[in-house]
Amino acid sequence: MDQIREFVTNFRNVFPQFTIDQVLSDLEQSVEDFGVKVFYSDMSNFPNPSDISGFSRVNEKGVPEIVVNGDQPVARRRFTIAHELGHIVLHWRWLNKPNQKLDKPYAEILFRKNNYEDSETLKEQQANEFSAELLAPLKLVKKEIGSSTNFTQYEMLFLQRKIAKKFQISNEFAGFQIKKALRGL
Repeated sequence: MDQIREFVTNFRNVFPQFTIDQVLSDLEQSVEDFGVKVFYSDMSNFPNPSDISGFSRVNEKGVPEIVVNGDQPVARRRFTIAHELGHIVLHWRWLNKPNQKLDKPYAEILFRKNNYEDSETLKEQQANEFSAELLAPLKLVKKEIGSSTNFTQYEMLFLQRKIAKKFQISNEFAGFQIKKALRGL
């Protein structure tokens, strides 16, 4: 996953609309400035709408789009947008070059579900890591943690809430980033 984190760093350098300040200010606008339209749906066309967080697709013009479940919490929607952007740039190799088009068969629809715990594919793990690094870069999480490595349960909950608020992510996601930072990943 180090390669994914390095990719995100380089991605930010090439596409300044993805600086951490821009991502915190308006992730959706950053993605749309990159040429990928973001739509919201209640996912009512799926058998279990609450199980689908979002998906990416290619429109009739050959341009990728992201569809997000608008019924989910803001932090979840932000993670889904970043996750789907990860699929688009990592797996579809979309970098919004002049006249770049994607063939619909090449760009498979990948659904972002609520829980990948047991069945995550490599592509899903990579998109998750892309999202994590885009929204809450590990080096910035490490900076928030400081030099401490041992926390009481109360201190850990406080730290999770602090990081979640700072990066506009869920407490659960903040916990994952903290654990990665503490393990030195």
